[in-house]
Amino acid sequence: MHEDKEESHRGGAAKVLGIVLHTTQGESSASATVIRGEQPRLLALDGIDIETPLEGTLLLCRNRDVPGVIGQIGTILGKEGVNIANFALGRERAGKAPVKALAVVQIDEPVSEAVIEALKPIEALLEARLVKLPAGK
Repeated sequence: MHEDKEESHRGGAAKVLGIVLHTTQGESSASATVIRGEQPRLLALDGIDIETPLEGTLLLCRNRDVPGVIGQIGTILGKEGVNIANFALGRERAGKAPVKALAVVQIDEPVSEAVIEALKPIEALLEARLVKLPAGK
């Protein structure tokens, strides 16, 4: 294991934790902070800026940035009876083509694999993954 520490400031966050994970499948990076000492927030994932709570059940969706994807995700979740608590979006900065986007959907309850499978027919969807974190205070 290798660890580096570098001081940096990002937006209004006083302290930001950045991590880079190296695996045989490639590299992944993230940055996060804690707001008011109790609310963990994701600030960026793999170079895409996004601000979303880091607690509870999250649905992470990577997709091509084309019209209709957000609506399709919301419609499928609604049909499956999944309540959305927060829907955060981010995309690569202009200049990269094709542009990739990221959605982190905080949902009220964990869902079955069948819900993830229901999302897979979305043509522009590249990945849908469920992340379960401890609930907030």
